[in-house]
Order: sequence, then structure tokens, then C-alpha cells
Amino acid sequence: MIINVTTGTGFLGAISYIHKEHEKNFSEEKKPKILEENLVFGTVPEQAYLMRSIALRNARSSRPVLHLSVSFHKEEIINEETRDVIFDKILEELGATRDNNQFIIAQHFDAAHEHYHFLLNKVGFDRS
Repeated sequence: MIINVTTGTGFLGAISYIHKEHEKNFSEEKKPKILEENLVFGTVPEQAYLMRSIALRNARSSRPVLHLSVSFHKEEIINEETRDVIFDKILEELGATRDNNQFIIAQHFDAAHEHYHFLLNKVGFDRS
């Protein structure tokens, strides 16, 4: 497993990338699968607005967007249960919880290997 981490300031671009909005002509089997949207809903712009409104509650957070790309070797096949345990562990390691943090998890099918995108609002509802 390889995890790449980036931080940023713009929720709209990151959420748009996770939903692959910039690619209109890809087949149904290549379309991203949204696995979980936690404490965020609506269209891509609405999700970005909701996440930004929470991020603004903490003026010290200049880069509230956390984007993780989780990739597995093409020979490394994991089941859904193992995948969910991995994502729970990632949340735990980041100090995030389902009660306090907004996030989106999606699976992309645009590569030969299994990979996922995890977008987290680093600012929680408790302003931490």
C-alpha cells in the first residue's frame, strides 16, 4: 500500500477531482464510486461550500484540505472489510472522527491498480 498526501486551500477543485467532473466522456465502469460522504451532501459546489464554512471556523488553519491517495499494488487484492478497516485506521491516525470531521472517500478505476481518494476537512466541527 502506498499513501500520497497533499494539503491545500481549495475544496472545490479537490472534490471535483474526486468526482472526476472534469472528465465527461468516460465509460460507466471508469466512473468513480463514492464509498462514503461523511457530514457533507449535495452537489460538488454545495459540498465545497459546506466544507469551507466549517474550515473558516478555525482561522489558524491556512490549508484545511487534506487529500490522500491510497494505492495498492496490482497484485494486492483487498476485500471491502479490510479496506474499511484501513480507512478507519487512517481516520484514527489523523485524529479525525465520523462525529467531528467531514470527508469523502471514493474509488477510482482509471489505473491498472486499485486506488482510492480520501478528502478530509482538517477542521472539525469543534473548531480543532
